[in-house]
Amino acid sequence: MPKCKGLSDSEQALIVENRIGERTAQDRSKRHRGPSLLRPDVGRAGAGQARTWHIFGVRADGSLGQCGCRKTFIPFSDSTQFPYNGKLLDSLDANLSVFPRETAQALEYWLDVSNFSQHRRPPQKLPWHRESFLNDLETYAKRGIRHVTTFACFINAEYVKLYGPPDEALKEYGAGLSRPG
Repeated sequence: MPKCKGLSDSEQALIVENRIGERTAQDRSKRHRGPSLLRPDVGRAGAGQARTWHIFGVRADGSLGQCGCRKTFIPFSDSTQFPYNGKLLDSLDANLSVFPRETAQALEYWLDVSNFSQHRRPPQKLPWHRESFLNDLETYAKRGIRHVTTFACFINAEYVKLYGPPDEALKEYGAGLSRPG
């Protein structure tokens, strides 16, 4: 396209990613499916392709491995928009059948005060549940996922003034990620 001529490769890739995101957002039912017709091109530049598996809807007091419950943000009143954990795990497994486990990454919301606060100020106190966090890590580890991260938004000066620093959650998060296996 003539409009893209002056853009860098990464800017052009970002345009494509934005368009894909727009289309994906239009159909929630297809969002968590793994690819079935195409595979990553591992023979050339695609050899380093990684897949970030984004778990939207973490329930603070339940873990991903509990297949009978829904993973939803506590403040959301309509939990029907999120699939059961079993379906989330099916989605993860479908993606892991295509993308290499060695480079897969899970993106969670364990420390994301902004989501527990419905993205509104003032922030709510972080509902930290160590056992749920550790169970989620175990679920990922059983599937060969070694790269796990979390959002941690709204843990700022305002939060610390209201509740103090979330030292216990941060300490347990770091310790959990550094556990062997």
